This record gives sequence, C-alpha cells and structure tokens, in this order.
Amino acid sequence: MAKYEDYFHVMLALASLAHYAVVASPGTPLPGLAFLHIGRAMSKLRHRLASPDARPDDGVILTILQLAMFERGLGNDVASKAHKVQVNQMVASRGGIDHLGLKSSVRATLTM
Repeated sequence: MAKYEDYFHVMLALASLAHYAVVASPGTPLPGLAFLHIGRAMSKLRHRLASPDARPDDGVILTILQLAMFERGLGNDVASKAHKVQVNQMVASRGGIDHLGLKSSVRATLTM
C-alpha cells in the first residue's frame, strides 16, 4: 500500500478526524489538517485515474472506500453513498469480488 500516495493521504485525514472525535471539545472546529490531506488524496486520485491506461486497482478502490468513511464521519451521507456506488462499479468491472484474487486488499476489506 505504500506506493499509493492517495491512500496514504486519505488515511492521514481519517486519523486526524478520529483524533478530533476523541479529544475535541464541543464547538471545536474540524481540523484543517484533515481537509488538507483529503484534498491531496482527491488530487492524487484524480491524477492517477486521468491517465489513459488507468484501471481500478486495489489502491484506487481502497482510497475511495476510505473517502466514503471520511464523508460518513462528517455526516455527509450523500457523498459517502456516492463513493460506495463507485466502489461497487469498480469491483464489478474487475469481475466481482470473487475475481479480485485471494491476496487482494480490497477483497479482504470488503469481506470482513
């Protein structure tokens, strides 16, 4: 997973959001660092998917899954569901969950 910068940044954003949820006092603004990392993750993901030979590899799908979790954490159910729909379409384009391979990180994540 270290080769996926988009995934790295979305995980940093989630960690920042989780830390906020645990230690923040009511009324404390959301951490700007979380949004900085989400912005970087989205930018890197868009750049990766813009190439002509782009395909929904495990890194792309896992990044989008984590984006869905981030949006859910913010209470943005519409965006979260949109990301989940995209994940389902990408998994289907690879032949479904049974065709992801036994060592696929996506398969492991989706079948937990």
